[in-house]
Amino acid sequence: EFPQYPEFERNYIVRSSDPDGARRLLDGNRVSRLAEMRHVCIYARDDAFTLSSPAVGGRQTQTQPWRERVDQASRIFSILSS
Repeated sequence: EFPQYPEFERNYIVRSSDPDGARRLLDGNRVSRLAEMRHVCIYARDDAFTLSSPAVGGRQTQTQPWRERVDQASRIFSILSS
């Protein structure tokens, strides 16, 4: 869905009931900034999103300290709302 952003395509799977809306939201700036993030799953719907850490190499990643998770959520909020 985002062939012009191969790094993003390697790191994210985008599913949406509104593919055109998702493409409008995920413009080049947002896609580039999100592509830099690793080991995070973002579930977004309407005006909310949640984060989770995927299993890497068959093992669940270590739980990040709360402060790191809040900082990560803040960065993602900044990306999605800019």
